[in-house]
Amino acid sequence: MMSPLDFFGAITPDCSIHPGAGSGVYEEISDEKLKTLRLDKSPVEGSILNEIGENGLISYADYCFLLSLLSTPIRFVDTAFNLFDLTSDEKISAKEFAYVSTKMSHKLGGFGTYTDVDQSAILASNSGLLNYLFGKERSKCLSREEFRILHNDLLDEIIQLEFIEYDKEKTGSISEGDFCHFLLNKTKIPPSQKAKMLKKVDQIWPKKARGISFPSFKNFFLVLASGTELERGLFFLDVENIGVDLEEFRKVASWVSHNELSPHTAEVVFVLLDDAGEGRIHKESVGPVLFDWRQPRGFDKSSIHVQLGQLKI
Repeated sequence: MMSPLDFFGAITPDCSIHPGAGSGVYEEISDEKLKTLRLDKSPVEGSILNEIGENGLISYADYCFLLSLLSTPIRFVDTAFNLFDLTSDEKISAKEFAYVSTKMSHKLGGFGTYTDVDQSAILASNSGLLNYLFGKERSKCLSREEFRILHNDLLDEIIQLEFIEYDKEKTGSISEGDFCHFLLNKTKIPPSQKAKMLKKVDQIWPKKARGISFPSFKNFFLVLASGTELERGLFFLDVENIGVDLEEFRKVASWVSHNELSPHTAEVVFVLLDDAGEGRIHKESVGPVLFDWRQPRGFDKSSIHVQLGQLKI
């Protein structure tokens, strides 16, 4: 099991707020000790991670659920709810949650097959998430609106924590360079090419430039978290394979995030990705940064997938 901030560290490459200890490194804690254990708390005001932590630790099944919820684009949240609402009564019971959770998590490495034993074990576990959602007696249910709020609050907190990683002085904005470092972190682009891309940005926007505000950072995080949506949108917009211009890119990003992407943020991303300086970006340059951003966070494996014939969403 893990603490709520362990969860954040597990899905955040090079996390400095709560760095992980590494694979196989853990400490055994008894139920008696757990009651007095002081866990590291999230610095976010009204933190949902702290609320979960007050109810217990996060199990592996909880981890798989939270990661799946985070990696599901906003417009598919209701679809995710329907997957858990097995009886179609517009609410998720603890038993339904346990059934689907085991389908997702049972198997070494995750996402395997279901067994009755695992479902019973999940219901009986001292899971902080289960206690938070369904109470210790497992008598509460989760409505569709509560499910949406859970997704929104969790996503909002993860975005705030990521922003805090770069906004050390809590000014409410980060430099364009730091924003681009965030975009390029853990990409498979060679270091020399990364340095060249960042140099272009630093030349146009020095450290004391306008900066990227938290609302702008949040809007673009939503674009990144919906990477498949962005890829599909750009593909249909660029069927001629001639690339897209700044306004076209901004339009697609706004569709994906369900929020208006600021012109400044779009321009910073465009400068970073426009290798040839021709005023257009191509799928080949966008892919290694924006489309693949989800991979090191585990979002690709964990997201809800919908398939209709040969079309996979």
